[in-house]
Amino acid sequence: MTAEQKANLEQQGFVFVEGGAFEMGGDKGAKKDEKPKHKVTLDDFWICDHPVTQQEYLALMRFNPSEFISDKNRPVESVNWEQAEAYCKELNKRNKEHQVAGMEYRLPTEAEWEYAAKGGEHKENTTYAGSDKVDDVAWCKYKDQTTHLKATQPVKKLNPNALKLYDMSGNVWEWCNDWYDESYYKKCVKDSLENNPEGPLSGINRVYRGGCWRREEAGCRSVNRASRDPIYRCNDVGFRVVFGRKLSESGRSGF
Repeated sequence: MTAEQKANLEQQGFVFVEGGAFEMGGDKGAKKDEKPKHKVTLDDFWICDHPVTQQEYLALMRFNPSEFISDKNRPVESVNWEQAEAYCKELNKRNKEHQVAGMEYRLPTEAEWEYAAKGGEHKENTTYAGSDKVDDVAWCKYKDQTTHLKATQPVKKLNPNALKLYDMSGNVWEWCNDWYDESYYKKCVKDSLENNPEGPLSGINRVYRGGCWRREEAGCRSVNRASRDPIYRCNDVGFRVVFGRKLSESGRSGF
């Protein structure tokens, strides 16, 4: 990657994430689909330091699907998985002159998302992305345990994690590339799916991560898994973009 290509990514708010191995999932107190904790190894990638904002979405796609439009620095919401994918494809077209061989703008894999939320090579051992105190890093249902949030909030207003990523916990759910399977972690262990996992080959729902403004703090944990139909749209669902290796055809499979 050239210095010009790196500068282009940094100007868009992307942060370099050095690849490595980490323990994905939870153990004690974890939900059924968060177990077993298992080793995953990832290649290097870049990830945006904030979820896509309404201003960014509007500039690229020429419309704003969001409900909470008083501040265009709020994350775009009410986007389904297909719309998030379309945004990434358009971003690749817009940045054609800065293409890097074998890499592309896309949604993160579930493993990449969790690795980034946990601070990547910094290996933060915190409940939420950057802290054990939810109020430090996440907009969720009861901010400061007293204020009942009624909408999304502008991005990058709370503390980031060790990678300087904001809003990984709370504000809006973030779509991931993977299909969802409650037992996928067990399959990873059984079949030794350790290197750059891309999720099940097929499914009904797509994964989203991170919790949201209307969800209690448990939903904002870095290991929490959730999913919805790919055409699902709601004012608490958005997405974040990565720039990483091109996924396999099976990893990019559609409906």
